[in-house]
Amino acid sequence: MELETIDQNLKPTQRPTFLTVLCILSFVWIGISTIGGLATTLGGPASEEEMLQAKVDLVKSADEMRTLGMDGFAEMFEKIQRMAESTNANFY
Repeated sequence: MELETIDQNLKPTQRPTFLTVLCILSFVWIGISTIGGLATTLGGPASEEEMLQAKVDLVKSADEMRTLGMDGFAEMFEKIQRMAESTNANFY
């Protein structure tokens, strides 16, 4: 009688479906991120023209946020611009 109880407790339980879906989506996202990171690294730092265009776009966005009274978002765009310049200067 005790042996039957032990056998029933040792049966493997099925993995939850949500866990399987979560694992598959995680693996897909990790693969896409890895490919994107490699492409960015192999592409090298941005050129002067690309950096200037990005700076112009971010300044326009910051000015637009200020006119709408969203100073917090304007500061965020300025920080993003400084981070992009620093990242490009120290690319490798």
